[in-house]
Amino acid sequence: MRKVMQKYVEKTWVQHLVFWVLSLLILTGAFATAWPVSKADFIYTLLFHISLIAAVYFHLRLLLPLVMKRKHYVIYVIGVVALMIGSVLLNEFTFTHLSDWIFPGFFFVSYYSWGQIALFIGLFLVLTTALKFSKSWIDLQRTRLELEESKRTNIETELMALRSQVNPHFLFNSLHSIYALALDQSKRTPEMILQLSNVLRFMLYEADKETIKLDQEIACISEFVALQKARLHEEAQVTLESDNACQQAMIPPLLLMPLVDNTFKHGLVGKQTDILIKLNCTDGVLKFESRNGLSNEGNKDHFDRPGGIGLVNVRRRLELSYPNRHELDINQDENAYHVVLKVEL
Repeated sequence: MRKVMQKYVEKTWVQHLVFWVLSLLILTGAFATAWPVSKADFIYTLLFHISLIAAVYFHLRLLLPLVMKRKHYVIYVIGVVALMIGSVLLNEFTFTHLSDWIFPGFFFVSYYSWGQIALFIGLFLVLTTALKFSKSWIDLQRTRLELEESKRTNIETELMALRSQVNPHFLFNSLHSIYALALDQSKRTPEMILQLSNVLRFMLYEADKETIKLDQEIACISEFVALQKARLHEEAQVTLESDNACQQAMIPPLLLMPLVDNTFKHGLVGKQTDILIKLNCTDGVLKFESRNGLSNEGNKDHFDRPGGIGLVNVRRRLELSYPNRHELDINQDENAYHVVLKVEL
């Protein structure tokens, strides 16, 4: 029932009807010669509204658009002056001729002077114009809120899709590593499966949240690094460093994981593998840094090649979650890739 009432209240014709009913009641009380209000007082007020209604709608429908849409200020001023004069004459005509035709059993005279009638009409023009602008402003704000809500919903939907995209991308790379060890019948295979299950548990219970604590993300990264180190040669150097400065800060889950994943996917160069991953926080700015050697792909930039969805995912999530509050730099020299990400938390 409430929704039905709200639906009708929002209709323009209902709003106009309410305005004129209120106007009729208020002016009837103002024009009444005695109390209680007589039938003649009500009919007089009704007749008086003929010129008011004509003036208001002529102004709203014809004159006001000249200013709002076409900026014809001179024509508008001339039109308002002509409208005032015409409305006063219409009011005079109503009580000298029209009233006898509509209500032949009553005798009415316009006991207000032309100046007073013009004042009434002017007040109604100002009042209805103010209401018109107020309604337009309210409609504009409502439309803006609806657009912002729609945009926010679209962003949340896209972020959810991007987060879910990380899972199969990461899982594919991890299973590929375990599969390689399984072919060699490595004793490390069960350990890697257990570590993979820990990471997947994190993805299952934490990745669907809007934000998580940074220390939870670091814990997941640690499990992933341990998972990857299990399949490397003993001479490989993998370093993960993080401080405690802002581990309680909140970040979107799995935001950093694709960057870590890329260091292993494209940085394995045999026994001399050297991978460095660092996280620190200074003055509310999270800094992620990774460095890894070039893989067998040589100088081909794996970050920008088609199908490299990891970094594309990260870039888009940063744009949505930290607009104008992040920097992502990727540099490549003859021997290594260097990634630096700074995020204002």
